[in-house]
Amino acid sequence: MTKKRTGLIAMLALLALAAGSPAHAQAAPAAERIGVEMTIRRADGGGGQYVCRTTVRDLAAQAVLAEPEFRFRMGENATARSSGEGYEVEVSAFVSGGGAQVDHVVVVRRKGQVTAAQSMTFHLPL
Repeated sequence: MTKKRTGLIAMLALLALAAGSPAHAQAAPAAERIGVEMTIRRADGGGGQYVCRTTVRDLAAQAVLAEPEFRFRMGENATARSSGEGYEVEVSAFVSGGGAQVDHVVVVRRKGQVTAAQSMTFHLPL
């Protein structure tokens, strides 16, 4: 996958997150504003492997809460968990058997309570 396509996927993920709440929704407290950046690319060497990298940020503090990166095979659901700064982050990714569709889920918890959740599905160029 080219850098241009990887950048496009990351930009689409940010747009999906930004479009998630209606204008009349009450804003979360500053300490609970979470941003998610994600890229999924085909792994070097192919073989139906992919690399998922997700950066989860506290937007108010401008701090990175977690930055898991993991490899997985097409057709298998992969999950990574990370914790720090009082947060627990769980990231899941799945690439369909044909390698064209990606499902990505991020759940952020603080003190056991979900403070942010994002789920998206998009298509990879073949």
